[in-house]
Amino acid sequence: MGALDVRVGFYFAFRLALRAHGVNLGGRVRIRGAIRARWRSRSISFFLPA
Repeated sequence: MGALDVRVGFYFAFRLALRAHGVNLGGRVRIRGAIRARWRSRSISFFLPA
């Protein structure tokens, strides 16, 4: 349940940040794709500092 809570919180914060910076739909798609690609290749980097 906690993991779901963190994920939902991140989603809403991410949406708010994109809207605040005026990122258009094409930019949003590119950013989401980059996050997914990084998650697949180095998911541990989301939890541990570099």
